[in-house]
Amino acid sequence: MMLNTRIFSRWIRVLMLVLIFVSGIQTVVPADLAHKKNEVTGDIVFPEIEGWKLVQDYPVYYPENLWDYIDGAADAYLSYLFMDLHIAEYVNKEGTIIKAEVYHHKAPEYAFGIYSIERIPEYDFQEYGTQGYAEESLVHFITTDYYVKVTTNSSGEEIRKSVPVVARKVAESLGDPGPMPKPLQLFPEKGKVTNSDKFIADNFLGHQFMKRVFTADYSEGNEDFMLFLMDKDSPEECKKMLEDYYAFTGQTVELKEGPHTITDKYNGTIYVIWDKNCIWGVMNIEDPATGKKFLDLMGSKIR
Repeated sequence: MMLNTRIFSRWIRVLMLVLIFVSGIQTVVPADLAHKKNEVTGDIVFPEIEGWKLVQDYPVYYPENLWDYIDGAADAYLSYLFMDLHIAEYVNKEGTIIKAEVYHHKAPEYAFGIYSIERIPEYDFQEYGTQGYAEESLVHFITTDYYVKVTTNSSGEEIRKSVPVVARKVAESLGDPGPMPKPLQLFPEKGKVTNSDKFIADNFLGHQFMKRVFTADYSEGNEDFMLFLMDKDSPEECKKMLEDYYAFTGQTVELKEGPHTITDKYNGTIYVIWDKNCIWGVMNIEDPATGKKFLDLMGSKIR
């Protein structure tokens, strides 16, 4: 069977993003997220579902004890400002268990962010919460600032039909799902790979000074590339980020708003535009003219 090089290239980019991102994470619990162990927040009420017994034997997990439940994966969740995790099990008369895990993050973009790095565009996306997808024995979805995983270790047609039922009931119990993060609307639809959007909380491209970055994959002709967006709180934040980036590359330029070409020895040539509070850019592209076209498309939405 011949390998589809375009799909393979996307898979490699996703893998590199995740590896670079995770490698830069420090195991530190942010001070404003500290909780006492087993403190009850009372903000999650799991629904009763006909034919299933609701069992809540798990403690509530917080940033300082999340490792007790998901061990090595906890660091990634903490970087996305994880707040608490509530878990329930639904058990039927045959003893089959469906588990619902509700990960609560500080804001919707962070719930979307951890969800986005755990999905791929080829999943079977369906209407759960704000967005979700279903596989044979699981449903994962986001709704406001919650990332929810509904899973089972059992097999069979009946149980596969039950997992989506439980997922929808849990989604309904969490209230109005709300929209996807607003910055995603600033990416042009032309050429965009559906459901390739991501939010990288920290260490984008392996650089500690690049934080809170939205990205999406694109395809145009023979080119597969990525657009990214940083929406900062002030022009000064944008300037500081560019200063740090140029210092890393060893380039000396006059820092002002407008287009910039940055030569990153690890990530190639990156074209960016700085305008007030925003920086947006394109990478992994061979043809500068194509890059400019898409930067202009994005700029027309941002401005």
